[in-house]
Amino acid sequence: MNRKKLIQILLLFLIILFPVFSYFTYFQSNNLDNSVHNNKNMIGSEDVDDIDLKKFKNKDSSSNIIKNLKYTTRDAQNNEYEIISKYGKISNENPDIILMTIVNAKIKMASSSSILVLADFAKYNSQTFETSFSENVILNYEDHKINSDNLNLSFEKNLATIYDNIVYTSLNNIILADKLEFDMLTKNSKIFMNEASNKINLTSNQNNGNN
Repeated sequence: MNRKKLIQILLLFLIILFPVFSYFTYFQSNNLDNSVHNNKNMIGSEDVDDIDLKKFKNKDSSSNIIKNLKYTTRDAQNNEYEIISKYGKISNENPDIILMTIVNAKIKMASSSSILVLADFAKYNSQTFETSFSENVILNYEDHKINSDNLNLSFEKNLATIYDNIVYTSLNNIILADKLEFDMLTKNSKIFMNEASNKINLTSNQNNGNN
């Protein structure tokens, strides 16, 4: 075979090989891009809690994150307080203060129904058990439900102080107010407005067909 013919065969081979090579390179690159994109989508939708965790980290420049925290205490009257959080960390300013997010708390009363509290965030004192809940706070007790921005629990006073954008719902009424104090022993409550000139908004919640 002469040299000229060999060169022609080689050129023909390269002409055939080039589009084949380009085809596989293009689709392999596309498949890789799609794979990365799909993996990013999977990671992005892995858990809604990741958003809360990011916000939690930004709330305080503190220590390591601890997952799935639970504290339980019981008093002399056999009442039990349990608080659970998805994430928590120890405050840099006070080692007794535990910062929590995605919080679920329960006050199990020995002589009455339990009180349940949900919130996005909480500050829990591991020595006094005082707890400050914030953002999307919900308190449930029997047929009573209270939504608010903030709730402070004082076990020394057996008092729950609820404030800011309160919506109190019972079987009979819906009440809008600025502040509510709830005695955890007697279950009595007091409702206030920050300004004396403002009136508490009360709406009937009864569906009995009467005007």
